[in-house]
Amino acid sequence: MGVLEEKKKTVRKVVTTKEGPNLKGTMIAVMLLGGFIVLSWFSVYWLYMIRL
Repeated sequence: MGVLEEKKKTVRKVVTTKEGPNLKGTMIAVMLLGGFIVLSWFSVYWLYMIRL
């Protein structure tokens, strides 16, 4: 049983040291989408204020 416990520990170490995927493209896409949504909201608000 001691050998199995040592193998489990080494597997956990490998998993924790593994780097995650590169998410720079995802971050850029989310920021662009958020900017578009904010711009849309301000445009509609501006249009509403003009037509009052």
